[in-house]
Amino acid sequence: MKRKIFQLLLLQVLITSCINESATKTPTIQEIQNETPEVLDDESNYKSVSFSKRYDSDIISQLYKEAMDKNANLEKLHKEIIKMGEIENDSISEYSQYVSVNARYFANAKTYANRIKDSTLKESTIAAFNTIETNYKKKIEALAEKQKIITEKSKALDDQLILMKLYVTESMIRNYQNNEKPDIKRLENIIKKYDSLIKASEKFIHVK
Repeated sequence: MKRKIFQLLLLQVLITSCINESATKTPTIQEIQNETPEVLDDESNYKSVSFSKRYDSDIISQLYKEAMDKNANLEKLHKEIIKMGEIENDSISEYSQYVSVNARYFANAKTYANRIKDSTLKESTIAAFNTIETNYKKKIEALAEKQKIITEKSKALDDQLILMKLYVTESMIRNYQNNEKPDIKRLENIIKKYDSLIKASEKFIHVK
């Protein structure tokens, strides 16, 4: 009896595990791109006046968001890219503040030096602080260069994000084009109906 109960409990655990695994399975980008996007698959949207207004705003963002909702890896990468932008902003802010403080100091130092009445002492003091400022700028050359590289890398990553959005959604919209292409026969039947009605109306169009 105990053995039977144990087997039933084990079976229940295995079934629950399979259900959870199925529920948490993340489709690949290829799987997402091989189906009609849900955001474009709602028939009510085609009948709604708000359809064009809704999708004309930014259909790429709509499709890209759906791709992220379905693929955890894409969503994770997107969040990391956005996070890098925040880190870069913090870096620029810290660097800019550092440079600004030093620039203000040397500007004030020159103002103070110019107040010195003794011309010889004034010139020597100004020359001394010019040398100090030059030495400071040499010290931060490497820092400035790294900051420049970070700025360029940030621009490159921004471009990559745009490309990622374009290529992920291009495959999705292409699949929509293939799967949801209207039947040409319906249009041909409408044309035939128009022709039939035009011909039928001709017998009523004559001068008596």
